[in-house]
Amino acid sequence: MRVDSFALVLATAFLLAGCTLDKVREIEQKTQSEAAALERDKAANAYREAADKLRDMGSAKAADYYKKAIDAAPDIPFYRYAYADYLRKYRGPGQPLFPAAANEHFVALELLDVKEEDQEHPTTGDQDLRQDIGWGLTDLYQRDGMPVLSWSAADPSSRRGIRRLTAFFSTQYESGPAEIPIRDLTSGAFWTGDTMGRTLTRAELRSMIRSKRMSDWTNRVRIRPGDLPWIDIWWRRVEAGDAIPNQWSPGDSFDQREVQRGIAIEQTFDCYPWFDMSVRAGYKESKRRIVKGAAADDLETSCTPFAETVLSRVFPGYLGPNKLSLTLKHERSHIHTNYFRRGSIGSATVRYSIFPKKGQDRFTPRSMDVEAGVVRYLQEYDDVDVHQYDLFAGVNLREIIYPEFDLAARYTVFDEAKTNSAPERRHRQGRVSLTPLWRLVDNENAKEKSARNSPVRFVNIIMPMDFQFTQKGPSDYENYGYGLRAETRIAHPGFLRRTSLLLFAECSRRHYHNLDKVLSFWTIGLKMGF
Repeated sequence: MRVDSFALVLATAFLLAGCTLDKVREIEQKTQSEAAALERDKAANAYREAADKLRDMGSAKAADYYKKAIDAAPDIPFYRYAYADYLRKYRGPGQPLFPAAANEHFVALELLDVKEEDQEHPTTGDQDLRQDIGWGLTDLYQRDGMPVLSWSAADPSSRRGIRRLTAFFSTQYESGPAEIPIRDLTSGAFWTGDTMGRTLTRAELRSMIRSKRMSDWTNRVRIRPGDLPWIDIWWRRVEAGDAIPNQWSPGDSFDQREVQRGIAIEQTFDCYPWFDMSVRAGYKESKRRIVKGAAADDLETSCTPFAETVLSRVFPGYLGPNKLSLTLKHERSHIHTNYFRRGSIGSATVRYSIFPKKGQDRFTPRSMDVEAGVVRYLQEYDDVDVHQYDLFAGVNLREIIYPEFDLAARYTVFDEAKTNSAPERRHRQGRVSLTPLWRLVDNENAKEKSARNSPVRFVNIIMPMDFQFTQKGPSDYENYGYGLRAETRIAHPGFLRRTSLLLFAECSRRHYHNLDKVLSFWTIGLKMGF
């Protein structure tokens, strides 16, 4: 038998190298798989880059390309996070698109868990991505409050069960002397004068200028049952000292206590390619009591169904990356007291948000907003109807000179009129406000890793200023005011399971120059959610 020396040498070489034919086939398959993965990653990254460009152009088609990137590389968590980030920051009717944004964050987190299980040591990139996902979820749920209940559910696009945050508790509290608006002071003076049958003196008008001792505490439980609409259950207690003027004695006033409770249901809708929409509807009850010394009498009880709709859209080719939003609200109250009356509130607000072309990769993009709107209040009594209108227009300019500086300006008109009785009592006031803001600390968009991961997200100093004047009716209560407000947000992915806290304090002064009186106010408060 003849033996091929070359074949013998080759076989010996394979055996010496520890390579069998199966091993050779394994190496070939691995090489082909790596080459296919390389092509897959190139395709996925190209889709993601195209999605980013469409996002910056303001096209809703960006979502299609984020999904193509995910389909091309379904096991890569970064593409899931990129899509989740898009749904959180750039889409949605004044809020992120729930539950899609939350689902993508959780799937990205789960894929990252699977990837790290297959590795002996997590890479720096994976650790940074995990931190970014944690911050994204923290920002996504900051309005919901503190998570108190979660459950495991399998997602069709995931490889195993994911912990879903489903129930939250939020609270907010404010306390301190509060201003009585110029319209309410004017209405109170008319009411007292009509009751006494004469015109009030300057001293009596001056004595009616006061501050309300406010204490406002609101709590809410929010339930997010997966893809279904979420449910809010809340209760509120408001105590206001010197809130109601005594129409028989100028300068005297009564305290007021109010207890509210309500329930609401809300959902966001991705109506591609036309607009994003949210719908909120609910019902609330409130009971007000008037306090006279140690005695308390029921003043009124009201039952109020309400509804709110928000439409928001980015129009490619017309508005570019900018956003136009429309908010509509309506509520109708049936009020029971010693006589029955009805009340209603309706409002419409249009806002145009201008996003800068630079800085689109920011964690929280800041837009310049121009808005205008109207609010209509109606109180229907047996023999008279009271109409009130608020007309407003304003602009919020962010980072106009320096990145740390914002400036907001607003003009508001307050109008009140009665029908069927005392038409001469119509009065109208205006208010011009100017509010500069300085960011002493701004870690939400910081470039440094240590600052970006700091639990102190921002520290702002705000200086509100305004001038309130009369357009129709008596000008006794014209005034101007100024103040100083400090606020900070505390948040971290590991803090109470991604809970955010907002702390604030404010002090201000208001000068009623026509009556030569000055009042000082202060407020402290905390918000967790809302």
